[in-house]
Amino acid sequence: NLTGLQTVIIPSGPCLTEAQAARLEQFVAEGGSLVVLSTGAMDCNQSRFVIDVGADYVGPGLFDVDYTVADPVLGTGLVTAPVLNYSPTLRTQPREGTRVLAHIHEPYFSRTYAHYCSHLNTPFRPERAEHPALIQNGRVIYSPSPLDLMYDHRAARPHRDLFERALRRLY
Repeated sequence: NLTGLQTVIIPSGPCLTEAQAARLEQFVAEGGSLVVLSTGAMDCNQSRFVIDVGADYVGPGLFDVDYTVADPVLGTGLVTAPVLNYSPTLRTQPREGTRVLAHIHEPYFSRTYAHYCSHLNTPFRPERAEHPALIQNGRVIYSPSPLDLMYDHRAARPHRDLFERALRRLY
């Protein structure tokens, strides 16, 4: 029941039914806000979005990790250097009118036994990836990264701060 709510947070984890997605779309149409994380907007097969997040699903991340850089539009006080994402970001293509709030920088390669780097994680490329780290489409903010799971497992403050800034944009 969404009655009386202003904002709904959909955690990472696919499997929204068509009926649930329709109810959430109606909630937004009636003035509610959504913060959707990673696969939380997807069907059970993780093949498509069932909620309009302002982007099209392209595919899973290409590397084992990637890095997020927050856009200055999110305000001051956030880490300005690329922040390691312990889980890869889903690749999405924002549609016309969707605002990018944070960008992805991919590593040079995934670190494996066959492809080794002396660092714990492979350094990031200086150029932005084609897919974003955080977007806003009206009253919907979508993070293709599982910010909730990364914060739960690693308690990295930059992930929490990025989520908090996203939430504040809706108020």
